[in-house]
Amino acid sequence: TGQIEPLNRVEILPPSSGRIEKIFVEEGALVKAGEVLCLMSSSDRVAIMDAARSISEEEYKKWEESYKPIKVIAPINGRIILRNVVEGQTVGASTVLFAMSDTLIAVASVDESDIGKIKIGQSAFISLDSYHDTKIRGTIFQILDEGKNVSNVIIYKVKIKLDNIPSFLRSQMTSNIKIMIARRKVLALPLN
Repeated sequence: TGQIEPLNRVEILPPSSGRIEKIFVEEGALVKAGEVLCLMSSSDRVAIMDAARSISEEEYKKWEESYKPIKVIAPINGRIILRNVVEGQTVGASTVLFAMSDTLIAVASVDESDIGKIKIGQSAFISLDSYHDTKIRGTIFQILDEGKNVSNVIIYKVKIKLDNIPSFLRSQMTSNIKIMIARRKVLALPLN
């Protein structure tokens, strides 16, 4: 058994406390490194802008031109897998604004008694609980060194790079994984 996970999952935090002003991306969007995800105002800018707005529209526009919002940018190329904020929301410096994934992989949970049969480079075939008829082929590229005790059984994580990533594939999907540990060539002769 296993699941689909990001190879690299990056959480994007704000550079300071403040308020989200404008959001440019939604969950599922493909973005490039350096692309602006949202604009936010620091706590100082929020206080100044709110005070200026209470004085007059002209005062507000003056401050808006001279005190620009902070751009929150994408640190990697990838897909937005979580949008955790809305426009107008006040955020702290530890608030996760977005999470990104560069590519999806399958991670198999392999019992200690079977881990000796698993090798890097072996083929694997992944089927998803939500898409029974679709089989995805992959190749084992990493076997983690540290096991985990799950109900008194030691389980090792095995990472599988997918040959192609279907558009319906999502992080945290449950999967069943078959790993090819041996292949036999059989000579077939006609009976007559």
